[in-house]
This record gives sequence, C-alpha cells and structure tokens, in this order.
Amino acid sequence: MIPTPAPGNMPVVCHATFAAFKAQMIAGYAGPNRSSVLYHVVTDGSWAYVAFGIGEEGGQSVLRRVGDRWCRVAGGGGVLSEAELIDVTGPEHGKRLWHRMGNR
Repeated sequence: MIPTPAPGNMPVVCHATFAAFKAQMIAGYAGPNRSSVLYHVVTDGSWAYVAFGIGEEGGQSVLRRVGDRWCRVAGGGGVLSEAELIDVTGPEHGKRLWHRMGNR
C-alpha cells in the first residue's frame, strides 16, 4: 500500500531505485546548470533521507520503502528540520537519519 504523504507535502511518488528518484528530480528542473547536481542519500531501515541540489534549487525529501519501491512521503523543496523528519519517521529513525546526513 502506498503511504499517505505528510500534511503540506508533495504527492507520494514511488520509484524502484534512488537513481530513478534522482532522474525525476533532474527532469523536473528547468533552470540553468542542470548538469550541476549534488545528491546525497542516507538510510535507516525502510526510511531514506535525501538531499539534492540542482543549479540554484534544492531540497530534501523523506522516502519510505514499500515492497520493492521507494516512495517520497515528505519534502520536495527546501530544507526539512529535525523535528519535521522525526514527525514523519518517528524519533528512533529520524534522529539516526538526521545525524547520518551530517547534521549535529
């Protein structure tokens, strides 16, 4: 079953791989410097925290593994706070993901 997105977030989109998610982010960006992509993924169990930057735009997303697919359930543009990450994933996963991304 595809998860429900967190309130105020983009619709749930599912992909078989992180590379497919990255390709969708790039395809959706129409600005200059499209080849200048920063992309970082950390995981904890069935959760993933993704940070991306394309040209002058960027954001962070939370993905959840559902069966054999990764589904975006929160984020999309802009930065997610630690509290937002914990609200979506729960405190155990949220704190580990936050620190694995390099946040203090």
